[in-house]
Amino acid sequence: MSYFKIKITKAIVSVSLVLMLGLVGALVAVPQDAEALSSQTVAYGGSWRYGRNGLAAQSLLYSSTRWHSTTVTWDSSVSTSGTVAPWNDSWAELWGLFGSPHYYYNIW
Repeated sequence: MSYFKIKITKAIVSVSLVLMLGLVGALVAVPQDAEALSSQTVAYGGSWRYGRNGLAAQSLLYSSTRWHSTTVTWDSSVSTSGTVAPWNDSWAELWGLFGSPHYYYNIW
């Protein structure tokens, strides 16, 4: 009887270990490259990058001539860069795993 208990315990430990390693592998496999963000040239020669960067949803805007801001919303969470002067990067970022983030910029 104790032989079967040991064998079942080893099987449970093995399955648990495989599941844990699979979860860690899935999280490590999430791309973590800011260069993979979508990029777009916006009004007044601004450069806007936005999208998922690993578990982060990011919105970045650069303008050398205009005041600007960026915002990311995700479910009920909001991140905004606030008002940013020309020649500076605006940066908004939220972290999450599920749902669909939305990205915005404002330039004036």
